[in-house]
Amino acid sequence: HNGICTLQPQNRQGYGNIYQVQPTDGLFLSTGSWIPYASMERKYEINQKLVKIYYLESGGVTLIQNGRKAQPITEGIHLYLNKPSQGRVLYQPNIPISYASVLLFEDYIEKNLQDRFTPDDFDYAEVYDWKAFDYNTPEIGTLFLQIRDKLIAGETSRLYYESKVGELTRVSVRRLIEQEAVFVFHVHGGVL
Repeated sequence: HNGICTLQPQNRQGYGNIYQVQPTDGLFLSTGSWIPYASMERKYEINQKLVKIYYLESGGVTLIQNGRKAQPITEGIHLYLNKPSQGRVLYQPNIPISYASVLLFEDYIEKNLQDRFTPDDFDYAEVYDWKAFDYNTPEIGTLFLQIRDKLIAGETSRLYYESKVGELTRVSVRRLIEQEAVFVFHVHGGVL
């Protein structure tokens, strides 16, 4: 409805809803609250670079990327970098899944985010070398909850979502810079 795609599992497979919106080219937002009744598997193949940051509030979810070892996804905020890849997402039965996610394709990052930051703060060429630092902060969690609530309410404003994505990127980049500084501080024996 109103540009929001609403998905529901078949009655025998689960119960709940997933809401998705693409407010502009290269930007996808999604939130879901559902329960799989049986083990489920979703296969994917994405042949372009992307950044996905998502908040898993609850769920029994496992990621198998490029045929490698299965990686359980813990509750909290995660960063996924695709350069390109394929894989599977496994859902455990009878465990409620609740999440919100922001997916940014390479062209969106180049056209819409790169100019908002100085090269010292956000260098697009380095995005796919980012480390899996801890993004679990109340500020980032709050942004995801705001995005979730607007999706469920049917909000389709490109301006709203792009401003939230800019804010989410700014907070995430700031968090990355802070954690890299702490890492450097510890590596050099507490001397900067």
